[in-house]
Amino acid sequence: MISIKSLRDKRVSLTSSNLNTMDSKMMTMTAKVVTPKMPEGEMVTLEASDMKEFCQRYLEGCVKEKFRSFTTINWEEEKQEVQVKVHPICKWIPEERLDWTRFSKIATNIDFLEANLDKVDWVGVSGNADAIPFLEAHLDKVDWQTLSWNPAAIHLLEANPDKIVWPSLCSNSAAGHLLEANPDKITLLNLCSNRSEAAIRLLEARLDKVDWFRLTSNPVAISLIEKNLDQVHWPFLSANPFAIHLLETNPQKIYWRALSLNQAAIHLLEKNLHRVYWPFLSQNPAAIPLLEANLDKVHWGCLSSNRAAIHMLAANLDKVDWTRLSHNYDALPLLESNQDKVVWSELSFNRSILCPPLDDF
Repeated sequence: MISIKSLRDKRVSLTSSNLNTMDSKMMTMTAKVVTPKMPEGEMVTLEASDMKEFCQRYLEGCVKEKFRSFTTINWEEEKQEVQVKVHPICKWIPEERLDWTRFSKIATNIDFLEANLDKVDWVGVSGNADAIPFLEAHLDKVDWQTLSWNPAAIHLLEANPDKIVWPSLCSNSAAGHLLEANPDKITLLNLCSNRSEAAIRLLEARLDKVDWFRLTSNPVAISLIEKNLDQVHWPFLSANPFAIHLLETNPQKIYWRALSLNQAAIHLLEKNLHRVYWPFLSQNPAAIPLLEANLDKVHWGCLSSNRAAIHMLAANLDKVDWTRLSHNYDALPLLESNQDKVVWSELSFNRSILCPPLDDF
């Protein structure tokens, strides 16, 4: 038998079963110790009490920070094993508080969806790019209008062309080949929002029918915008981060309210603080230094949705808009510490509550 104290300077690893599954099954962890004097992989027997302490401490130390909210570590006395339960969502979130209309749009754990079939919102899940295996198993329940704009569902749409809803497909960035093969089914209004090179080619051949309001907001359409500045809708262009060079050369046409949202425009905003629209700037992740230097102008409601502002919000909890914060991807630790203020419907649409891939556990 080897004491836990004698293992301090040894190289230690753990073997596991079902480690890469994305379900909530228990995973058994077995201690394996490698020392300079024994071949790699040789098993070392520990006292039962030492094994328990060793495995628990080891796991608590090696589980990466991003997994701590999703794992529960228990010692199985009868089997003398450490068992790790991986939760599909943060373990502090009560499953009964999930708003399934919103959660269905982001859920990634197929087993969890299957276990809650009566709660799944089929319109929402049909647009979920991470739920394709689940949708493949329930094609009779799929909402084809929503599925038609799901870029991960192209193979399903190709296999069921009679069920394609073409106006929705025109917004699908992965559907260029289908649209090019069926130009008579194109809805130009939706195509203008399509962020694919194929869509831009199709639009270039139909410029006389383009909706310039939508196209001006499309970051992939800069080549078309540059050639048609007389058609551009400048308020929308002012928010387009790929259009900074056009805004710099046409400052008189800048719409400063929209520019305040533009993450690529901080240098322009810094020189024109009197034109800044502070509620929109408060949402801009690139504007934190400006906001910190002008706290009296910060719109705290809008700031609550800003992923880069968590430190500012943590220092001013009395000013937080908890509805917006509940949807803020980087606010999970703050929300966990203030569960009585969480707006559960908003949190249900926050991807940070989902267990990340376990490949690098």
